Amino acid sequence: MLVAREVKSGLVLLLAVLAYVVGYGWAVMLSVQILLHGYGPPEGSGSGSGSSSDGVLFAGEATLLIVALLLAGGAAWSLGRRPVLLEWLIGRRHRVPGWGLLVAGVLLLLDLAGFWLFVWISPSQPAQDPATHALWYDIARGIWLGAIGEEFVVLALPIVVVRQLAPQLLQRARPAAMFVALLVIARIAYHLYQGAWAWSHLPWAVGAVLLYLWTGHVWPQILAHAFYDTTLALSDHHEISQPAEMVLLHGVATALVILGLLMMARGRRRPVTSASPAGAELTHTDELSVSLPLRPPRRSRSHDILGRVLQPGCASASSRPHATER
Repeated sequence: MLVAREVKSGLVLLLAVLAYVVGYGWAVMLSVQILLHGYGPPEGSGSGSGSSSDGVLFAGEATLLIVALLLAGGAAWSLGRRPVLLEWLIGRRHRVPGWGLLVAGVLLLLDLAGFWLFVWISPSQPAQDPATHALWYDIARGIWLGAIGEEFVVLALPIVVVRQLAPQLLQRARPAAMFVALLVIARIAYHLYQGAWAWSHLPWAVGAVLLYLWTGHVWPQILAHAFYDTTLALSDHHEISQPAEMVLLHGVATALVILGLLMMARGRRRPVTSASPAGAELTHTDELSVSLPLRPPRRSRSHDILGRVLQPGCASASSRPHATER
């Protein structure tokens, strides 16, 4: 039994590591290469060749991510079949409404906070990609590889695996901090092509891990990530101006936080209702008066024996002979 459990744990860990390597290992290697040697010359010229190369490039990246998601799903299924798989795909549902909106808004604000912090620090600008990609490619890549892939493979899967295999690690301060740091490094690793600006994602990366550990919500993080990357793509292709980009991101993030807090406050003030015997609903302010028959206390056998010991002259009812029926 113990050997089978060890084999199962090893298989789950192997699938989880393979999911990250297949889905984002190539991105880490490419990011390090760009950081060290810069971008190479752009391949192809003209809009037609660029569009076709974008299609081939996205097809290859999407295929690798599909394989990574299948490996991650296999790891979740091996842990507990359908319940764990649903926890990985959907997340844990919170009873208080508004948590999802609050999580999405807070994550957007954390990413913006990191951006403004590095604007104030003003490090050297990262190298720019000389290749010109189509707008659809940047949006699709941000949603599929950025939002869906990262949150499922890099964030949700490791936490679900640790919760199932070693939940005690998350209950101790030092192992939990090391685990959070490992997930943050795994996410920052494929942003190293941005140079020092890669660490502007640090508040968002830390907040994403802590919020998922706290709430178990994965889809609000996916939607927030997709919205952020889509807005950046529209700004990079001059579909919207940079001031409009900042106003849109800050406005949506603030609105999500306020709306989430209002929904949470309203959900907590909602009275708890219960059904009365007559079928009418009673709130916590109503009084429920139901006449219940009083049950006499039961006397134990030890109490009878103790009474006989203290009063030997008085025979208890149980010691008297039963009267015969006439």
